[in-house]
Amino acid sequence: MNMEPLDALFVATHPDDAESTCGGTIAKLAGSGARIGILDCSRGELGTRGTPQEREVEAARASAVLGIAWRSNLGLPDGRIVTSIEARDAIAHWIRLLRPRMLFAPWWRSDLHPDHSAVGALCRQAYFVAGLKKLELDTNPHRPSRSYYYASHDMFEPQFVVGLDKPLFEKKLAALRCFASQLKPASINDKGQHFVHGQDLEERITLRARYFGAQVGAPFGEPFRSETMLSDFNPLAPAN
Repeated sequence: MNMEPLDALFVATHPDDAESTCGGTIAKLAGSGARIGILDCSRGELGTRGTPQEREVEAARASAVLGIAWRSNLGLPDGRIVTSIEARDAIAHWIRLLRPRMLFAPWWRSDLHPDHSAVGALCRQAYFVAGLKKLELDTNPHRPSRSYYYASHDMFEPQFVVGLDKPLFEKKLAALRCFASQLKPASINDKGQHFVHGQDLEERITLRARYFGAQVGAPFGEPFRSETMLSDFNPLAPAN
């Protein structure tokens, strides 16, 4: 398969995770002309609301809103994702095939949802093994020049924040709203099951974005971490 390399690959645990956590950054990069891809790892079949079929259609709509170049789904078992060699190599396969300059993944150290931290750990491992020449994956070795992590349920102290203006944040919300099956609780009894802490998802995302935007003098913001020390450069700028 001959595919044009991506500028950034965002690995997400479930459909709508990329939109809810870093959709503004995706829109910002795509709007600047960068080729962006999203690799969802599961179809969300254990989700309290919606079906995998509904979420597949919703993901396609959200991708169009964000203007990304590529999206696919690994089909790992929702709620049962573990750090296996098979799952690691499946992610490494796409890294090698898509050849992104940057890799974004869930923060792997901790998260309330075990799938999120598992996918983060898998991406951390896949980032390394994807560059091994002798790894037998029928693809050429490739290791992104940079790897970053975004927060899901659990928050961290970020190493940088991507500032977003109001139009970019509205585009993030428009992409998120494509996942209509996931947004509003059907009843008060749904709040403690599907909605963590009983909080409306869009409200929680907006409050978080306003907080981190205020830290960098922007209307909204999305936080990220890197495992390595960041030098004095824009982490979203093209590599030299």
